[in-house]
Amino acid sequence: ISACLVGSEMCIRDRPKIVGVWNGEWTDQAGYVYSCRIKLRITTRDQVSGTIVWILKSSPRMDEQLLVGRQATVYLKGTFDQVHRLVSVGSYRQDDPYDIVDINEYRMYLSSDNGVLSGETFNDGVWQGKLSAARLE
Repeated sequence: ISACLVGSEMCIRDRPKIVGVWNGEWTDQAGYVYSCRIKLRITTRDQVSGTIVWILKSSPRMDEQLLVGRQATVYLKGTFDQVHRLVSVGSYRQDDPYDIVDINEYRMYLSSDNGVLSGETFNDGVWQGKLSAARLE
């Protein structure tokens, strides 16, 4: 459906598009670097769910060097505010046999061209990690 209704809040074709797969990277001030693959889907009008597969790329700690290259999956649920283009999700479960990730909260903004999600993560009481991911076509 591509037609717009007169007076409608937003045309279907113009709505922000978060559903899909996103590849990116996460970093923090301590020196950790992860690659990530984010999968998001809409469950109801403003509810989202999905997963993030994390791969540890770099750790500042010597005792974690053998973990570089290991991966973990976190499962997400939360909301999508279409007006502000804001995805607010929290991880509620994880598959992490190497203990390389924590349960976190994420707030990511969708770019105006629907091609990039970027934002930050909340862990250890502060919004500190930086995340950016591009849509896979």
